[in-house]
Amino acid sequence: MKQHIYPAIPLDAGQIQGWKDILIEENSHDPLVPLGPLSEEASELATSAIYFGEHSSSPYAEDQHKLEGSLLTVFARQSVARRLVAAEKLLPAGYHLIVFDAYRPYQVQRSLYECYKQKLSKKYPDKDATALEAETQKYVSLPSTDPARPSPHNTGGAVDVAIVGHDGAMLNFGTAFDHGGEKSALAYYESKIAAGEVLTRDDQQACNNRRFLFSVMTQAGFQPYFAEWWHFNAPESQMGAAAAGHKLASFGAIKLSGNNLAHEHTRQVVRRQALMAGSKWPAEIIAPPEE
Repeated sequence: MKQHIYPAIPLDAGQIQGWKDILIEENSHDPLVPLGPLSEEASELATSAIYFGEHSSSPYAEDQHKLEGSLLTVFARQSVARRLVAAEKLLPAGYHLIVFDAYRPYQVQRSLYECYKQKLSKKYPDKDATALEAETQKYVSLPSTDPARPSPHNTGGAVDVAIVGHDGAMLNFGTAFDHGGEKSALAYYESKIAAGEVLTRDDQQACNNRRFLFSVMTQAGFQPYFAEWWHFNAPESQMGAAAAGHKLASFGAIKLSGNNLAHEHTRQVVRRQALMAGSKWPAEIIAPPEE
């Protein structure tokens, strides 16, 4: 399948300086809704609850395969779900969006943060506490109970996505999903090109695939994040508002509703029944992200 060559990603795309200081005026009319299987809003979306253990490829969950408090259902704000469906419809035939993560309960955010910080402390034993915290927060936001400074995923307004091809395998983006390091930066390849470096064929492919995802997601109304090619924010979130140049956000921290919890229970029951019957659950049909 020959792929279109997409426009370059701006080197300064997804900059979010001062995002935690943006004021929030919560929009109570934009609730959390489920994505993927059994969803009324977005059943056409492929999801893979990576922290729940549908795949074991995440570096955060590799030791236990399931993070404390994680969910099988991927939830997002209703307007975010609609944007994701719009992004899916923008993809050429043979390609599909896959959503690895969106809303995170506080407990999951805390588990991710502590797990990643611990890994960094082993990798960089000479880093002091301040440097370690700063490096950790580049890839995992600080868990927060401060209503004025929620972590982005706790608002339901942040999503982690990729594109899969007709065979269900994730396209080459240059790193695995959740890779922590400079190569994950959105404009990593663009900066190399700007410096006059000649990319290898594989790197050219990864660069174009990042441009592909960036193009589709921004056309659908999302804002990128400079440090992670897979992470996009709704402009209603603080981080998305900062990237968009807005002075106000409308997504604060949010909790699962009774209907959300009931849906999660049903999803888990249906999944267990499918697996016991030997059927493939939708996430098992999608090839896992590369290690």
